[in-house]
Amino acid sequence: MKSYNVRHEVNAITINEMLAELSSESFQIAFEKSGRCMHAEYSVAQATENLLNILTLLRRASHIIAGSLVAIRSYELEIETAHHLYSCSLAVDKIRTRLTELRVEKSKIEDWQDISGFASCTATLEADSDLVFVSVIYFGYFQLIQRKISEYLSFSDPILDMPSRRLLTETNSFLDDARTWFQGSCRYADNGASFAWIKKFSSQIRDLIICELRDGPQSKDAETESVSTVRQRKAQRDPRLKVFANSRNYSTEDLPSLESAKSQRKMKFMDTFRTQRDELDAIETFANVLFDLRGSNFEFELFLARLVSDEARHSEMGHQWLSGVGYDPFCVPCSTIGIDVRTTMQPYTAFAQINIFGELQQVASLRRFALEAKASGDELSANALDFTNADELMHVKVGREWLKRIALWQCTSFDKVQEVARVEAIDRLHDLGIINEDYKSTITIKEMAAIIGE
Repeated sequence: MKSYNVRHEVNAITINEMLAELSSESFQIAFEKSGRCMHAEYSVAQATENLLNILTLLRRASHIIAGSLVAIRSYELEIETAHHLYSCSLAVDKIRTRLTELRVEKSKIEDWQDISGFASCTATLEADSDLVFVSVIYFGYFQLIQRKISEYLSFSDPILDMPSRRLLTETNSFLDDARTWFQGSCRYADNGASFAWIKKFSSQIRDLIICELRDGPQSKDAETESVSTVRQRKAQRDPRLKVFANSRNYSTEDLPSLESAKSQRKMKFMDTFRTQRDELDAIETFANVLFDLRGSNFEFELFLARLVSDEARHSEMGHQWLSGVGYDPFCVPCSTIGIDVRTTMQPYTAFAQINIFGELQQVASLRRFALEAKASGDELSANALDFTNADELMHVKVGREWLKRIALWQCTSFDKVQEVARVEAIDRLHDLGIINEDYKSTITIKEMAAIIGE
């Protein structure tokens, strides 16, 4: 065998000597058969029917999550569920692609039935209860989806339908992770009543979901035909959190002093990390937009789900930073002004408000603080803020492209979309009693952004 020009001389002799030892007769290797057995129990038609059912369940679950995030009380549940929303949406995206490959018509893939016609969905949104939410999502939808995936993997062909099996295996892995998180994190009441209630209720919910998948939405009478399920309008917060709602002005006067000199040096970044922890507002805003659009555009829905997950990371980062410098994060007051302003807005307006007047205003300051933290030797703060800056910059850039498309859909201009968002935000600040009539007519964009934040 010919010698090769190996760049590093230290390896060249040995590598070429070993290559010279090779011959066609020696050093051969063989492999066992793949172990995959073609049995073709599923036809393409059967495969697509079952994939469509899994798609429907995943997307319906994602909309229940999106509509419920604003009402979840547990901080830990809100953070994890935000990530599970994105995982559901990613799985939906992959299944949609696979269905296209299997010749399913786009109209059938895009078909969306408003969740107001399904009691398993409306019960969750109207109950305003973390217990009901976890029963429906984690013990209801997620368990049933895993059962459907298991059936699919049992009957589908490992050779002919390998792409479907691969993506469903990935989906099952995320659902396993969600179940593992729930089982390891959930703390029931000492008397066990809540656990017993969940088991009984979720069993009923699973049966209901199966019936809904088979029979479709409930028929509506004339009086309720135009009524859609609505989410909660008032954001809930974990009872452990101290909350204030009239501004984004943070104060350290009600915080205990930090004994560590190192922690005291970090205080210059305190407001920035509190802002990140309080991005519960942003989680809920993007989730509300997703829910309120009612399945009208999946590509936008997928982007919104990504934003929800990103903002959950930012909030958890801020939460852990506060703990790291010596605070109980739940004792550091949390502002809700952002969600209070946006929760009643039309979805596209709410998206424009947070993108243009929330995220855009953060990008430069995050980069500046990241550099200051690095210069001071605070690598943890520097890296945290640098990653967050990268996220927010992506949100602004991609979000701006979506806003241009939204303007086209509404037969208007980007500037008009921006102006509507600005005016509605100012009106909401006035309605909430945060600014008076005089200030309403003079407030600048920068001042409004400082009050509302992200």
